[in-house]
Amino acid sequence: LKTGSLKLTAKPPARIYVDGKDLGWTPLLGHSLAVGRHAVLLVRDDKPAYRKSFNVSIEKDKTTFERYIHPGL
Repeated sequence: LKTGSLKLTAKPPARIYVDGKDLGWTPLLGHSLAVGRHAVLLVRDDKPAYRKSFNVSIEKDKTTFERYIHPGL
């Protein structure tokens, strides 16, 4: 199986879902994923509450880094 990894930070911290799977809270450091596109959802219920969805592309043997900063900060 060809894999790469995802590193993800969010400010303020949020719960991370990748392809619908709950991966816990940010920061996510070097989570292994299959090569290709994946749907990411960040969810924070505490103030400032937010939901942010986006796609990431994972490349073989590479780390994809994503950072989300809530616009209210």
